[in-house]
Amino acid sequence: VGHHTWEACADPRQGITIDDVALGEASANRDMLSQVLLPAWSRLGDDERRVLSAMVPPGRAAPDDIAQRAAMPAETATEALARLTDAGLATTEADGTADIAHEAMRTWLRAGRAEVADTADRLTRRSASRNRQAGHVRSGRLRPRADLGRLAA
Repeated sequence: VGHHTWEACADPRQGITIDDVALGEASANRDMLSQVLLPAWSRLGDDERRVLSAMVPPGRAAPDDIAQRAAMPAETATEALARLTDAGLATTEADGTADIAHEAMRTWLRAGRAEVADTADRLTRRSASRNRQAGHVRSGRLRPRADLGRLAA
């Protein structure tokens, strides 16, 4: 998040603002979604996808409730939940309740999947445009060395 916030900073001489932090967070969440969660989703089977989707609205729930919402046998849901937990996509508490491990995944599932990625992309493009207009970004995504030197001084 820190790197993304630094890139979003419109004027490094003025310091990082709350707006920069919000843009950095949006950019980090977009990267988390596109580089970690969506590839993980694409590797899931139908049972795992149904179980994750069944955990969206209520959050933490008992495996039997998840199975009911996923319209599958409890044993199938429990096995899928174990695979999701092993993959780091779900968490399971000592009392057996489970939840989605990453809020970005829940948001993506709740929003109909594509909407969240599109929103994060728009925020990131707007931030990059603002930085270019302010003269703080040259080639690619890196700041000019002169800017970095002034900040270190």
